[in-house]
Amino acid sequence: MRWLWWKIAVIGPAVVAAGAVWLVVLASVPAQWAPMAAAAVAFAVVVLAGGAGEGVAARVTMGSRGLNDEEASSLRNVLVLLCREGIGPAVGDLRVRPGAAEVSAGGLGRGTVVLSAGLIDGVRCGGLPADQAAAVIGHAVLRVKAGCHRWDALLWLWLLPLRPLQLVWAVLVEVGSRVPGAQLLWKARAVVFCVAIANFLDLGEPGFAILIGILGAASYVVPVARGRWEKELAEIGDSGLALGGLGTALITFLRRCHQSPQTRARLVRLTSASVDVTGPALAR
Repeated sequence: MRWLWWKIAVIGPAVVAAGAVWLVVLASVPAQWAPMAAAAVAFAVVVLAGGAGEGVAARVTMGSRGLNDEEASSLRNVLVLLCREGIGPAVGDLRVRPGAAEVSAGGLGRGTVVLSAGLIDGVRCGGLPADQAAAVIGHAVLRVKAGCHRWDALLWLWLLPLRPLQLVWAVLVEVGSRVPGAQLLWKARAVVFCVAIANFLDLGEPGFAILIGILGAASYVVPVARGRWEKELAEIGDSGLALGGLGTALITFLRRCHQSPQTRARLVRLTSASVDVTGPALAR
């Protein structure tokens, strides 16, 4: 469950900030409408927490829809292979993201797996072998079964007030990446935060000084925690596939992908795991 602590470190600051925004929003609602607004939010939280609204959440958050008959038929051999290896797909719902050209699969909630249209097209035209498609889907199924995405739909709703700020931040990052010296300034942000904290303390505003300090610490902690969280998620799926006999298929698929440092590290782990799993069998 180490992944859970890293996920808390990643989303914790945003959850607290979104909670503050929700309190401000509910406090600004007219008194006669406040109980109804609070009840509506509570109802949505209960529904999503119980997994009842996962289909709607997947449609809204990922732009997905249910598989049609042709898509389900093209995946039949892939799903049979997954079941034969004991990996899945014991999930509540398989969905597809139309227009997503990459080959990928992701989890949402307690039992939803969303496939990219590129994965289904690859299987249909023969460009993606069944065992590699099974490895990609199985990776997402294993993460869902491990509970890694159990609260994602609820988190999406809870973090909804921060979406405009995320869009603004994405624009600022895009613009800032083109400004000379911006990356150097970002690396030296500790100095900026310290100066801001000192100024607020001089002005007799310890609350703002603490807030700036928290933001400064989060700017260092969150990226590290996100990297560790993603590594933990990858290891959950990778180890499950290796034990289920699809490790070699995943290795072959990853070798077709962009060779980032994270991908190369996964290939090393998977190769070692495949040797550990198959070695004793070969010795017999």
